[in-house]
Amino acid sequence: DQCRAHANWSNLVHQACSEIRASSLSGECDYAEEFNRNPLTKFAGGHSACVMRRAELSVAMNLAKDEKHKAAEAVQAAFERCYNDTAPFRRHLN
Repeated sequence: DQCRAHANWSNLVHQACSEIRASSLSGECDYAEEFNRNPLTKFAGGHSACVMRRAELSVAMNLAKDEKHKAAEAVQAAFERCYNDTAPFRRHLN
């Protein structure tokens, strides 16, 4: 994302976009991985819910404790555009 999208890493929305794409395209949110992480996981929302959850957790790790709410806001702002951006792949791998 650094070279392709010229990300500004001090911008939380850019960070969120990169994390959304990473979670979405890496396979870490496919059903088998989610089941292995927690067999009791409900699959409601499936792939997109997992991607959103993991992106929020990752972005929140870069914030002070009293600013954690900003992670959810940044992910929400970037989610639709970045979740649907599958370049250089043609589609999600799941």
